[in-house]
Amino acid sequence: MDEKLDEIPFESKRAMACAALFTDIFQKYIEAHQCENIPEQNKDELDQFATEILDHVIIVGGFCRDLLLNRTIKDIDIIINLRELCKLQTNHLKKYHHKQADQSRENRCVYWQRYLQKFSDESNLNEAQAQNQEMVAMHNVNYLLNSKFWVDILRNDALLDNKLSVRDV
Repeated sequence: MDEKLDEIPFESKRAMACAALFTDIFQKYIEAHQCENIPEQNKDELDQFATEILDHVIIVGGFCRDLLLNRTIKDIDIIINLRELCKLQTNHLKKYHHKQADQSRENRCVYWQRYLQKFSDESNLNEAQAQNQEMVAMHNVNYLLNSKFWVDILRNDALLDNKLSVRDV
């Protein structure tokens, strides 16, 4: 097994470590923002909270191909399944935040906190939405678990301070 690792170029090992770091950053963020409204007797749901979300955030493309072909890895592509993430968020909000008592601004739930951004006075995204096509707007709004959300998690992590270059394609 160690021989196989020795065959992997240094740049690829670095990219693999970076992909693992991104995963760890996302996991820690979601776990820190787990919903407080999920009852403790729903242990399975609590245990699956982060996994259910992260199943729709995927490292793809050149990274995986280059790794399999033992080529040097130059970048990491992350895609999200926004449709499924929106379904998860909507279903969660309906199930756990439908009562006024469950709608505290202090609730740390990632779905709820993101949803509250929709009503933020600081945002001019409603104007931006009106000027953009629907799909472009969906990836730029501030209340969904869209690409902007995930990139912001990485940008705000101390481990990646001044080390992250983002290109939207």
